[in-house]
Parts: sequence; structure tokens; C-alpha cells
Amino acid sequence: MNLFTVIGLSLVGASAAVLVKNQHKDIALLISAGFSVALLLFAFTPLREIVKGIDEVTEKYSIDAGSVKIILKIIGVSYLVRFAADLCKDSGEIAIASKVELFGKLAIGVTVVPVVLEILDRVSDLMGV
Repeated sequence: MNLFTVIGLSLVGASAAVLVKNQHKDIALLISAGFSVALLLFAFTPLREIVKGIDEVTEKYSIDAGSVKIILKIIGVSYLVRFAADLCKDSGEIAIASKVELFGKLAIGVTVVPVVLEILDRVSDLMGV
């Protein structure tokens, strides 16, 4: 799916949600959520290409696949949390959105701990500690 198709679908979804919003706020939210999910699914095609390219670089330069996996997981969590928080904000649930964002930050913090420990191990090895 190309960029212009995504932009077109975004405009159609936003326009439909705005037109319906005054009469049926709940239906407008469903339209917005539906279009958002559809657009998110379209993002998986280019995402596969990005992961394939990262795999090639990892193999070519002998980069630890575990570290790359953690980085990709952090990026994925960031995008999904932002998506969920935006949907909550669109429905007027700002308090829930902030909790989703907090959970995402905590999930990223937990995910990054092994990388930090690995960096500290390498630094201590270089220093001879």
C-alpha cells in the first residue's frame, strides 16, 4: 500500500467520523477506531521489509540478534502504546490514556534492563574490573 492510499483512507475515515460525530458520537468513535486499525494493519507490509533489512545488517556485521530484537520490541511497544493512548484520548478517556502511556514506559523500562546490564558488563570488562 502506498503513501497516497494511506493518506486517502485517513481523510475518508476522518471525514466520516466528523460528519457522524454531531449525531452519533459513539458511532463516530467506532468509525475512527475502525479506520485506525485498518491503517495500522497496512503498516505491517513495510514493517516486514524493515525487519528483513535489519536482519541482513545483523548478519552482515555480526550484531547480536538479541539486542536487535529488544530494540525492535521497544519500537513496537512505543507504537502500540501510542495507538492505544490516542484511541483513549479520542474517546475522551484521558485518564485511561495516561495509564496506558505509563504502562508502556514501564514495559520499555523492563525490556531495556538486559541491554543496560550487557553494556555495563562490557564496560567493566574493558576497564578490567
